[in-house]
Amino acid sequence: MNSLILIFNFLFTTTASNNFTDKTDSFLQKHVQNGNVNYASIAQEPKELQFLVKQIEEINYEKLSNNEQKAFLINAYNILVINKIVQNYPINSPQDVTGFFLVKNSFISAKKISLDELEKEIIFKQFPDPRLHFALVCGAKGCPKLANFAFKADVLE
Repeated sequence: MNSLILIFNFLFTTTASNNFTDKTDSFLQKHVQNGNVNYASIAQEPKELQFLVKQIEEINYEKLSNNEQKAFLINAYNILVINKIVQNYPINSPQDVTGFFLVKNSFISAKKISLDELEKEIIFKQFPDPRLHFALVCGAKGCPKLANFAFKADVLE
């Protein structure tokens, strides 16, 4: 019986993660053009973003495979940055918001964390990959451009 529960939990988590990836992909294709996010359109209709943020909170990424975790965490970080900008919209820069990266007001797998913790204590500790600097987008004009697609485990490398 315990084996059946473990298999169900794994399949549910993997399915939820794939759904999150697909929804993130659709969201980014709709709202990102030439690396720029259309925050105004998201702020006018935030339901899709709110759904993604809720998924980030509910999915237990630790039960995913290594590449699934990496892809999920990259996508989660980028969505949470977009969410914080939309919450404070209109702004010129994340730096305009006190504690934007340091305040613990984001959730990932039901844990309350800051964007800084997500980036440095989770993502970079688990995946010391310098390419992540180009995948994790902080929302500032000096950051790399945001891709208009979600990172997917099967094509991550």
